[in-house]
Amino acid sequence: QLSATLSWNAGTGASGYHVQVSTSSSFASPLVDDSTVTTTSRTVTGLALNTTYYWRVRSKNAAGYSAFTNARSFKTIRTTAVEQIDGAVPTDYVLSQNYPNPFNPSTTIQYALPVSGFVTLRVYDVLGKQVFELINQYQNAGSYRIKVNAQTLPSGMYLYELRSGSFVQTKRMVLEK
Repeated sequence: QLSATLSWNAGTGASGYHVQVSTSSSFASPLVDDSTVTTTSRTVTGLALNTTYYWRVRSKNAAGYSAFTNARSFKTIRTTAVEQIDGAVPTDYVLSQNYPNPFNPSTTIQYALPVSGFVTLRVYDVLGKQVFELINQYQNAGSYRIKVNAQTLPSGMYLYELRSGSFVQTKRMVLEK
């Protein structure tokens, strides 16, 4: 069973949140429509593999609800868990070249964070369309690796991008089937 934890910044004066998750960007038939959330995260379970989901949130207080945020999306994929490589804290941000490269259908990406912070690791096609969101969470300083299974993607060149704080780096990888 697949799950995802959605998180967001706290709204000023918010006493709770209303979260919606759907397979449609119009949210016509939300899979989750939860207005009882009191923290800044919500775990969603029972997700299907290789499916794009859209989510949005709005805050509430004594005066009522705010407008919903712009919709965000994520796609469920088969990966192994993010693995922290060792306990040593690196001195610099590093995004390593994936290996093997070219690959079919899986590859490993390693990265290092000298400070704790919010991290995103995303994969894009050559037209700039996001095809996977591998990491979207707070992580402690350290070195990590993640194995990515791209069996659902066609052969071609892809870009993967790591963002944490003001650090942004992109590398290329090639999927050959």
